[in-house]
Amino acid sequence: MPVAQQDYAQLKALFNTSPLLQCTSIDFETESGIQPVQVMGEGLAGFTSGTGMCTVNIGFVVPIGGLEFDFQGICAREEYCSVQLFVGRQNYTGTGKINNVKITGSNDQVTSGTFTWTGPKKPVE
Repeated sequence: MPVAQQDYAQLKALFNTSPLLQCTSIDFETESGIQPVQVMGEGLAGFTSGTGMCTVNIGFVVPIGGLEFDFQGICAREEYCSVQLFVGRQNYTGTGKINNVKITGSNDQVTSGTFTWTGPKKPVE
């Protein structure tokens, strides 16, 4: 029996309200921060709420004219920045900081990089 065909979402991102046009990959992770509560007599008794966070890893290529945004400078200056991800018809928007930036290149590869951004734990709405 054939599977019904449908269109699939493509993850898209905005950085400080501007589209990331040189983006090559996006990973979005939500960490709840919940902590298991263990009691001596019974083992797992439940969970406590945690602060949690959302982490976004974005891959990008570097055009000959330079970086699309000054990711490395924003990271080094520890500036706040916003990330908005579109997940199908929903989106996540948060203000946080870039934790790290890595830029690589070699003789036979385009110069590319990744950055990791961390922001508040919020649902995709």
